[in-house]
Amino acid sequence: MTPNRLREPIIKSYWRPLIDVSLIVLTLIGGFLSLRSGWQRSSLSSQVARIEKRIGSFPISDPKLVHIEALETENPKEFAWRIYFPANYKMTLVQRSNSSGSSSSGISFANPTETIFRVRFRENNGLVECFSNLGSSSSLTGIQPPIYAAAILKQWDRLEIEQLGKDRLVTCEPDEEFTFLSIKIPSELLESMKSRFDNSSYGNLSGEITRVQFVKQAP
Repeated sequence: MTPNRLREPIIKSYWRPLIDVSLIVLTLIGGFLSLRSGWQRSSLSSQVARIEKRIGSFPISDPKLVHIEALETENPKEFAWRIYFPANYKMTLVQRSNSSGSSSSGISFANPTETIFRVRFRENNGLVECFSNLGSSSSLTGIQPPIYAAAILKQWDRLEIEQLGKDRLVTCEPDEEFTFLSIKIPSELLESMKSRFDNSSYGNLSGEITRVQFVKQAP
Protein backbone atom coordinates (compact mmCIF):
# COMPACT_ATOMS: atom_id res chain seq x y z
CA MET A 1 0.00 0.00 0.00
CA THR A 2 1.36 3.40 -1.00
CA PRO A 3 1.92 6.24 1.49
CA ASN A 4 -0.83 8.32 -0.20
CA ARG A 5 -3.38 5.57 0.35
CA LEU A 6 -2.38 5.33 4.02
CA ARG A 7 -2.64 9.11 4.46
CA GLU A 8 -6.18 9.37 3.00
CA PRO A 9 -8.03 7.58 5.89
CA ILE A 10 -5.98 9.54 8.43
CA ILE A 11 -7.01 12.85 6.80
CA LYS A 12 -10.66 11.80 6.66
CA SER A 13 -10.64 10.75 10.32
CA TYR A 14 -9.01 14.09 11.24
CA TRP A 15 -11.52 16.31 9.44
CA ARG A 16 -14.71 14.44 10.34
CA PRO A 17 -14.81 15.64 14.01
CA LEU A 18 -14.15 19.21 12.90
CA ILE A 19 -17.00 19.03 10.41
CA ASP A 20 -19.31 17.55 13.04
CA VAL A 21 -18.40 20.29 15.52
CA SER A 22 -18.93 22.98 12.87
CA LEU A 23 -22.39 21.59 12.07
CA ILE A 24 -23.30 21.57 15.76
CA VAL A 25 -22.12 25.18 16.17
CA LEU A 26 -24.08 26.33 13.10
CA THR A 27 -27.17 24.54 14.40
CA LEU A 28 -26.83 26.25 17.78
CA ILE A 29 -26.35 29.65 16.14
CA GLY A 30 -29.40 29.11 13.95
CA GLY A 31 -31.45 28.09 16.98
CA PHE A 32 -30.29 31.16 18.94
CA LEU A 33 -31.15 33.54 16.08
CA SER A 34 -34.56 31.93 15.76
CA LEU A 35 -35.19 32.31 19.50
CA ARG A 36 -34.00 35.93 19.46
CA SER A 37 -36.33 36.72 16.55
CA GLY A 38 -39.16 35.15 18.50
CA TRP A 39 -38.26 37.21 21.60
CA GLN A 40 -38.22 40.41 19.54
CA ARG A 41 -41.63 39.65 18.01
CA SER A 42 -42.98 38.82 21.46
CA SER A 43 -41.55 42.06 22.89
CA LEU A 44 -43.09 44.15 20.11
CA SER A 45 -46.43 42.38 20.53
CA SER A 46 -46.33 43.01 24.28
CA GLN A 47 -45.49 46.69 23.72
CA VAL A 48 -48.40 47.12 21.31
CA ALA A 49 -50.71 45.30 23.75
CA ARG A 50 -49.67 47.64 26.60
CA ILE A 51 -50.22 50.70 24.42
CA GLU A 52 -53.66 49.51 23.30
CA LYS A 53 -54.65 48.68 26.87
CA ARG A 54 -53.71 52.19 27.98
CA ILE A 55 -54.98 54.34 25.10
CA GLY A 56 -57.04 52.07 22.85
CA SER A 57 -56.50 50.52 19.44
CA PHE A 58 -54.76 52.36 16.61
CA PRO A 59 -56.66 52.11 13.30
CA ILE A 60 -54.25 51.40 10.44
CA SER A 61 -56.02 52.25 7.18
CA ASP A 62 -53.05 51.38 4.98
CA PRO A 63 -50.08 49.39 6.37
CA LYS A 64 -47.79 51.01 3.77
CA LEU A 65 -48.32 54.52 5.21
CA VAL A 66 -47.00 56.24 8.34
CA HIS A 67 -49.80 56.91 10.85
CA ILE A 68 -49.43 59.67 13.48
CA GLU A 69 -51.77 60.70 16.27
CA ALA A 70 -51.05 63.15 19.09
CA LEU A 71 -51.72 61.98 22.65
CA GLU A 72 -52.90 63.94 25.66
CA THR A 73 -50.32 64.46 28.43
CA GLU A 74 -50.69 65.71 31.99
CA ASN A 75 -47.73 68.07 31.59
CA PRO A 76 -48.33 71.01 29.19
CA LYS A 77 -44.61 71.07 28.40
CA GLU A 78 -44.63 67.43 27.31
CA PHE A 79 -45.79 66.24 23.88
CA ALA A 80 -46.48 62.70 22.79
CA TRP A 81 -47.46 60.95 19.59
CA ARG A 82 -48.56 57.45 18.79
CA ILE A 83 -46.88 56.38 15.55
CA TYR A 84 -47.11 53.43 13.18
CA PHE A 85 -44.11 52.90 10.89
CA PRO A 86 -44.37 50.61 7.85
CA ALA A 87 -41.71 48.03 7.03
CA ASN A 88 -38.29 49.23 5.82
CA TYR A 89 -38.88 52.77 7.08
CA LYS A 90 -35.89 55.14 7.11
CA MET A 91 -35.81 58.81 8.04
CA THR A 92 -33.73 61.29 10.03
CA LEU A 93 -35.13 62.88 13.19
CA VAL A 94 -33.99 66.52 13.33
CA GLN A 95 -34.42 69.09 16.08
CA ARG A 96 -33.71 72.62 14.88
CA SER A 97 -33.21 75.88 16.75
CA ASN A 98 -32.62 79.32 15.29
CA SER A 99 -29.75 80.00 17.71
CA SER A 100 -28.12 76.68 18.57
CA GLY A 101 -28.25 74.89 15.20
CA SER A 102 -29.66 71.38 14.95
CA SER A 103 -29.18 67.83 16.16
CA SER A 104 -30.14 64.72 14.21
CA SER A 105 -30.32 60.94 14.48
CA GLY A 106 -31.16 58.22 11.98
CA ILE A 107 -34.40 56.28 12.40
CA SER A 108 -35.01 52.91 10.75
CA PHE A 109 -37.50 50.07 11.22
CA ALA A 110 -37.13 46.82 9.26
CA ASN A 111 -40.54 45.53 10.37
CA PRO A 112 -43.88 47.33 10.83
CA THR A 113 -43.63 49.03 14.22
CA GLU A 114 -45.97 50.91 16.52
CA THR A 115 -44.39 53.09 19.21
CA ILE A 116 -44.67 56.29 21.26
CA PHE A 117 -42.62 59.42 20.53
CA ARG A 118 -42.17 61.97 23.32
CA VAL A 119 -40.71 65.49 23.51
CA ARG A 120 -40.46 67.13 26.92
CA PHE A 121 -39.14 70.49 28.11
CA ARG A 122 -37.82 70.61 31.66
CA GLU A 123 -35.91 72.94 33.99
CA ASN A 124 -32.56 71.80 35.35
CA ASN A 125 -30.65 74.16 37.67
CA GLY A 126 -32.09 77.24 36.01
CA LEU A 127 -31.51 75.94 32.48
CA VAL A 128 -34.10 74.50 30.12
CA GLU A 129 -33.53 71.13 28.45
CA CYS A 130 -35.43 69.41 25.68
CA PHE A 131 -35.59 65.64 26.06
CA SER A 132 -36.91 63.46 23.21
CA ASN A 133 -37.47 59.71 23.12
CA LEU A 134 -38.49 57.47 20.23
CA GLY A 135 -38.37 53.77 21.02
CA SER A 136 -34.78 52.93 21.93
CA SER A 137 -33.45 56.28 20.64
CA SER A 138 -33.29 59.36 22.88
CA SER A 139 -31.56 62.75 22.95
CA LEU A 140 -31.11 65.68 25.32
CA THR A 141 -30.34 69.24 24.23
CA GLY A 142 -30.12 72.56 26.02
CA ILE A 143 -32.30 75.52 25.04
CA GLN A 144 -30.33 78.65 24.13
CA PRO A 145 -30.24 81.66 24.34
CA PRO A 146 -31.62 82.73 27.74
CA ILE A 147 -34.48 84.61 26.10
CA TYR A 148 -35.82 81.25 24.85
CA ALA A 149 -35.52 79.69 28.29
CA ALA A 150 -37.33 82.64 29.84
CA ALA A 151 -40.15 82.31 27.32
CA ILE A 152 -40.56 78.60 28.09
CA LEU A 153 -40.49 79.05 31.85
CA LYS A 154 -42.53 82.24 32.21
CA GLN A 155 -44.52 82.81 29.00
CA TRP A 156 -45.48 79.27 27.99
CA ASP A 157 -49.20 80.05 27.66
CA ARG A 158 -48.44 82.83 25.14
CA LEU A 159 -46.24 80.76 22.81
CA GLU A 160 -47.38 79.64 19.36
CA ILE A 161 -47.40 75.84 19.42
CA GLU A 162 -48.20 73.62 16.44
CA GLN A 163 -48.38 69.87 17.07
CA LEU A 164 -48.86 67.34 14.28
CA GLY A 165 -51.86 65.05 14.71
CA LYS A 166 -53.41 67.07 17.53
CA ASP A 167 -56.87 67.28 15.97
CA ARG A 168 -56.91 64.16 13.80
CA LEU A 169 -55.06 61.06 12.76
CA VAL A 170 -52.45 61.94 10.10
CA THR A 171 -51.10 59.59 7.43
CA CYS A 172 -47.92 60.18 5.41
CA GLU A 173 -46.03 58.45 2.64
CA PRO A 174 -42.90 56.59 3.82
CA ASP A 175 -40.61 59.13 2.09
CA GLU A 176 -42.63 62.22 3.06
CA GLU A 177 -41.00 64.86 5.28
CA PHE A 178 -43.10 66.40 8.05
CA THR A 179 -42.89 68.48 11.25
CA PHE A 180 -43.93 66.99 14.59
CA LEU A 181 -43.65 70.13 16.66
CA SER A 182 -43.03 73.84 16.16
CA ILE A 183 -42.81 76.32 19.04
CA LYS A 184 -42.43 80.06 18.42
CA ILE A 185 -42.44 83.26 20.42
CA PRO A 186 -45.04 85.64 18.94
CA SER A 187 -43.40 88.72 17.41
CA GLU A 188 -45.02 91.14 19.89
CA LEU A 189 -43.87 89.07 22.87
CA LEU A 190 -40.39 88.65 21.42
CA GLU A 191 -39.94 92.40 21.01
CA SER A 192 -41.12 93.10 24.54
CA MET A 193 -38.76 90.46 25.96
CA LYS A 194 -35.69 91.72 24.08
CA SER A 195 -35.59 94.86 26.21
CA ARG A 196 -34.95 92.70 29.28
CA PHE A 197 -31.85 91.07 27.83
CA ASP A 198 -28.66 92.97 27.05
CA ASN A 199 -27.56 91.19 23.86
CA SER A 200 -27.47 92.78 20.41
CA SER A 201 -27.71 89.40 18.66
CA TYR A 202 -31.29 89.02 19.87
CA GLY A 203 -32.32 91.43 17.14
CA ASN A 204 -31.75 88.68 14.57
CA LEU A 205 -33.83 86.00 16.30
CA SER A 206 -36.80 84.71 14.33
CA GLY A 207 -38.64 83.75 17.49
CA GLU A 208 -38.74 80.04 16.69
CA ILE A 209 -37.64 78.17 19.81
CA THR A 210 -37.61 74.70 18.33
CA ARG A 211 -38.79 72.59 15.40
CA VAL A 212 -38.84 68.78 15.48
CA GLN A 213 -38.98 67.12 12.06
CA PHE A 214 -38.57 63.93 10.09
CA VAL A 215 -36.47 64.52 6.97
CA LYS A 216 -35.10 62.18 4.32
CA GLN A 217 -31.81 60.49 5.02
CA ALA A 218 -28.87 61.59 2.91
CA PRO A 219 -28.08 59.11 0.09
